[in-house]
Amino acid sequence: SIFNTDRAAFEALWQDIKTFFEYACLNDRKFFDRVKDVYLFRLTDGSYATVSEYLEKAKEKNDNRIYYTTDKQAQAQYVSLLTGQGIAVAELERVIDTQFITLLEQSNKDLKILRVDADLAQALKGEGKGKESKRLTKLFREVSGNKELRVSFEKLKDAALPAILTVSEESRRINDMMKMYNLQNGVDKDMYKPDYTLVLNSENAVVQKLSKMKASSTDALIIAGQIFSLATLSQRQFSAEELNRFLSGSYSLLEKLCPSMEE
Repeated sequence: SIFNTDRAAFEALWQDIKTFFEYACLNDRKFFDRVKDVYLFRLTDGSYATVSEYLEKAKEKNDNRIYYTTDKQAQAQYVSLLTGQGIAVAELERVIDTQFITLLEQSNKDLKILRVDADLAQALKGEGKGKESKRLTKLFREVSGNKELRVSFEKLKDAALPAILTVSEESRRINDMMKMYNLQNGVDKDMYKPDYTLVLNSENAVVQKLSKMKASSTDALIIAGQIFSLATLSQRQFSAEELNRFLSGSYSLLEKLCPSMEE
């Protein structure tokens, strides 16, 4: 095949034939079994890798895990965090891509294919466990408006990052599927919501200072609100209500940071 005789030519053609390749595999399992080894992931650096090539390079940092982005601009922070630690990120921008990766996972029980915001890679974590705080958990549930919000604490290598929002890969795939189903059948779009976890960085100076503040104070509520909003903005677009709340909090912070001026 051209994959074996002229890899460069195959890569040049790949983006044009990829969708047809995936569609054929989804409709014919025997065809998939014959050609799965030549399926290519296009990585964010422009290079290509088969599943086996990706996993071979990933053994030390993300064994049996492949990370992907559906929008490298919108998910830029997550992509940057992973690539900064030497973890390659694949680009899967079409709906059929995410359907195809389910087939890849079914063919390899040890393989996990995760969107960049679905899991906190071990390579991003520092040494030791994060210090848990019931007070911060309660505070962030309050500012998020979600009493069931999962809050975890980790020591991240990037101390400048106060928090990151992750979403369960399984729940997000179900949510995406239901959104498609909703377009055709009018099902309530809020029936299935993604399962979010707010990961607070115990190494971050702001989080450390926030843990010592009175949770009910105005300053604590504003700061926690801004941390949660920034984590949300890195993961998805704001709703109109969230944008107004973020802007209001930003203006309040600016007023507190600016020194009083006498005319």
